[in-house]
Amino acid sequence: MQVKLKVELQELCRIISVVGAIGGCIFLERDVSIEELIKFFVSFAQKNSCGKCVPCRVGTKWMEVLLERYLKGELSAEEKKLLKILAEDIGASSRCDLGKVAGKIVNYALEYGLIEEK
Repeated sequence: MQVKLKVELQELCRIISVVGAIGGCIFLERDVSIEELIKFFVSFAQKNSCGKCVPCRVGTKWMEVLLERYLKGELSAEEKKLLKILAEDIGASSRCDLGKVAGKIVNYALEYGLIEEK
């Protein structure tokens, strides 16, 4: 079967795939927000990481909790700093790529304003 698609750059940018650590692709609909994608990936990393190191086993769970509260606008200034530090540390110190990517995604999103508090 042959499929021909005409895809413009803007449309292609809306289709996000994560390959490697997951071992597959994730295709998203256009209406999925970056916040939903990041929450999904952190949750996925927390549930599917190797669990051999504390950053993955414990850190991703706390990052998931803090991220959810951040998106609801419920974090204090100190907790926002903690989320940033936690994301940096998980990205730098996880043993598996899944944990590293989860930390780096949250860190990148916070650093470049890709996610906003409500």
